[in-house]
Amino acid sequence: MVAKRELVITTGLLAILGGASYFALKPTEIPAPQNALQRQAIRVAVAGEIKKPGVYTLPWGARTEAAITAAGGTTANAELSLINPAQILTDGDQVRIPSKTIENNSAPSLSQNTLGNGERINLNTASQSQIENLPGVGPKLAKRILDARPYSSLKDLDAVKGIGPSMLKKLAPLVRF
Repeated sequence: MVAKRELVITTGLLAILGGASYFALKPTEIPAPQNALQRQAIRVAVAGEIKKPGVYTLPWGARTEAAITAAGGTTANAELSLINPAQILTDGDQVRIPSKTIENNSAPSLSQNTLGNGERINLNTASQSQIENLPGVGPKLAKRILDARPYSSLKDLDAVKGIGPSMLKKLAPLVRF
């Protein structure tokens, strides 16, 4: 009778331990938060030969082609063979559309840029020597201007150390973005 009782108690304890270990070892599904699978929108800057340069919000996984479309398309001077329209963008990327015109390496004189043909220096594509050719701009300031690219307006240029209201007034008719 004692052996039968011990057998019942042992069997009961094994059943309890087996059930407890089943629940302890059973994989549990952790529900994912609702927004974990939804990707955030991205913000990209679009500059260069584009109709409406600026910063645009695009859906996650957007490609360069979508950024160009969001910015109103390219100008007639855009060289699209130098970009990859299928490139997947990430937050904070910059899409720069290059120009078809090849700027020569020699710095044009100011009279050629402003008086001869009325063309201004593009600060987003100009070489350091071209920028140094602007009035009041030396090598150090030209380097700061290069390092602060891209520009979309005079306000962006005003943020460069060493450029104040009087310098902006001098540069405004000579530069473009």
